Amino acid sequence: MSELEVERIKKRLLRQMLHAPKNKCPTVDDTGELEGLVEKCRVVVADFWAPWCGPCRLVEPVIGRLERRYGGKAAFARVNIDFHPEVASRYEVMGVPTVIVFNKGREVERFVGYSPLLYGKLDALLKRLTGP
Repeated sequence: MSELEVERIKKRLLRQMLHAPKNKCPTVDDTGELEGLVEKCRVVVADFWAPWCGPCRLVEPVIGRLERRYGGKAAFARVNIDFHPEVASRYEVMGVPTVIVFNKGREVERFVGYSPLLYGKLDALLKRLTGP
């Protein structure tokens, strides 16, 4: 690889870093610190799940897809209810999967169970909450 190619790659990477969205609200896997995230970030999507839950495995790729689309505009948290039952209790999660969307510290909507329409509903909600 020539020096010219190396310089081009460096410039391209620098441009990407400078123009990358600032992710003030990062994705948090399996956290018991959901409350702090909800207070800190404008929009939060919390996925309550359990490893033994079949429908939770169907929700996981939906959340992953939304995370790739809205990362930097919204925070995403996955809460394993087996490890953090107190968090599930605090948010009155009665069954899994449960996805709760928060805006400005308040619960906006709650989705319980899996539906093929889940991605579309969450996408529309996040589009409205995060703006253009």
